[in-house]
Amino acid sequence: QVLLTSPARAARERDDFEQWRAEQRQTAEKLHQPHESVHYPSVAEFLDAVSRTHGLRLLPTEEAWESPASLSLPAGATLRQGLAGLNALGLRWAIRGRSLYVLR
Repeated sequence: QVLLTSPARAARERDDFEQWRAEQRQTAEKLHQPHESVHYPSVAEFLDAVSRTHGLRLLPTEEAWESPASLSLPAGATLRQGLAGLNALGLRWAIRGRSLYVLR
């Protein structure tokens, strides 16, 4: 992307981009962190644990939050693997910044 602007605005744009890139890097690191190896009797309990252990703000739809499906994670599973378990239950997820969105 090419932006014709003043030097001051160009500096702000670079700073904003670097901040965005740092957030993306932090998100990628969170996805590779180990998650508790445990059985969750509901999706809501799994998401609550994710929020507590990984510091993500939860934004699930009501349908996703109330899903009665259970989820089990093997020892050493990463957050990404746990979230992939949601895909297997027919749920979709996305992380943007510090927020985790989950929907059916």
